[in-house]
Amino acid sequence: MTNFNKQQVISEVLQELEKRRLELSANVEQFKKSASESSKSTESWSDSSRSQFNMMAGAIQNDIRAVESAAILLKNSASKVAKVTGVGSLVFVEENNQEKYFFIVPESAGGFSVITDGKEIFVVALTSPIGNTLINKRLGELVLFNDRNLKIVSIL
Repeated sequence: MTNFNKQQVISEVLQELEKRRLELSANVEQFKKSASESSKSTESWSDSSRSQFNMMAGAIQNDIRAVESAAILLKNSASKVAKVTGVGSLVFVEENNQEKYFFIVPESAGGFSVITDGKEIFVVALTSPIGNTLINKRLGELVLFNDRNLKIVSIL
């Protein structure tokens, strides 16, 4: 079993979340600019376009808040060690004598992977199918995911 520094994993996840936040912020600015430019027109479609651009900007701002909340939660979970998997857990599973690594994050914060010590760690949202399968599990427990048996071999 590979030994990971959980703080290093959290640091890498936080860096990825910050990249996501910056990309989302740039998208918000672009939508606001588009809304502003469409308002200069006197055409009837301009009001509709402006409204749609503003709605998109608002939706992305909600995503930004979710990413920021996830980052705060992960920073606070850095030192917590649990016997049951949850948000902030680094979970090692074994399938056919091969280890796989998952880091559970809040909703809207997963969907990517990080490389630590040469190993790929999948960052999965609590509400994703694999996140939902791994949540509230104990060391040694067997779980079924997509007709595959996974054994929880470590929880950090």
